[in-house]
Amino acid sequence: MILDPRLHSVDIVTLRAPVALRLRDASDLSLVSDDLLVSATEMLSGHQSIPLQVTPSGTWTATRLPAISPADMADPALWPSVAKPIEIQVRDPSNRYLPMRMIADLPAEAAIGWPGFASLPDTISSSVLPVGRPTGYVPDYVPLFPGSAHISLGGRAEVRAHLAIANAGQPAGNASFSVMTVSVDGLVRGVGVADGDGVILVSFPYPLLPAPTAAERAAGTTRFEWTVSVAVYCGQLSLPADGAPPLLNEILAQLNRSPSLLLERLGTPTALPEQTLRIGQPLVLRSARASPAKPSSLFLIPA
Repeated sequence: MILDPRLHSVDIVTLRAPVALRLRDASDLSLVSDDLLVSATEMLSGHQSIPLQVTPSGTWTATRLPAISPADMADPALWPSVAKPIEIQVRDPSNRYLPMRMIADLPAEAAIGWPGFASLPDTISSSVLPVGRPTGYVPDYVPLFPGSAHISLGGRAEVRAHLAIANAGQPAGNASFSVMTVSVDGLVRGVGVADGDGVILVSFPYPLLPAPTAAERAAGTTRFEWTVSVAVYCGQLSLPADGAPPLLNEILAQLNRSPSLLLERLGTPTALPEQTLRIGQPLVLRSARASPAKPSSLFLIPA
């Protein structure tokens, strides 16, 4: 029997990656798989670092890890015993997303998930987890929060602000890496994180249009606006000396604090009232200031 030389057997080679990271936009849970700088750094000794590369499926991975020997890397059965704390760091040169840091034990066969989802308040987790998720759902991704240069596509609401801390009626610095929630009818619709300068964007899908009143129906008009409530959680986090952001779990743990007092006017204890969100228009939040200073920041007093 003579085989046709044009016929070739197809060999399938499976390589088990020691790290797999899926990054999702916290505002819409879409995969983020382009134009990021992602690295893994060993924490215990030497602080060796390697870059992660993205695969066509959108997963960030590497074939090796710092401070793990090639022999140990080649045998997945050894991974649980040789795993070490590795810092994952994500940076976006275009500022579409805020920088992110977290610690994970690697190597590991499963995709890295952020364990802090389980400790988020129930009122918050619904806005950063998939709708209709099954009971016992365990996220296999890490959220990235939109930065100031993020472009919200497809009819999404935007709430923007510069968050600043007030002390004794005077500005007292940026509320760096504070967390903001925006609620409609008592339901949290969006969660955002401020950058190191206190600038924040919360992006989320527009809620269903409010039902028109009888007078509006008679006049043939429809309201394209919603009344929203805003809360800011500020723990005045200490920032690393190297300019890196706090760890993700430290940032989102602020959601378990009491909300800050948002000031309608700098220098007075009057709370910022509910705001009006109009379709197609970013809602920019500010505290009024005495003339001649122009309003530019939303001032708060941490709880």
